[in-house]
Amino acid sequence: MRTVPPITRTRVTDDEVRARANAWKAAHPGFDERNFPDAFRDESGELIEDDEFFDAVDLFALFNSLPT
Repeated sequence: MRTVPPITRTRVTDDEVRARANAWKAAHPGFDERNFPDAFRDESGELIEDDEFFDAVDLFALFNSLPT
């Protein structure tokens, strides 16, 4: 279950979001914005919804909304 931290707003640039997404992809070879949830599956294929998973969801939601 995801823990709920206090809400904090931080302004970031498009380049910062791209850099964070590229760093995540480098740390998880074979996974990108299209298949990142698969990096959070256990041996049986069940999705593990931990804090890192929800951070990745937030990151790639921002990344996918950037102008190309």
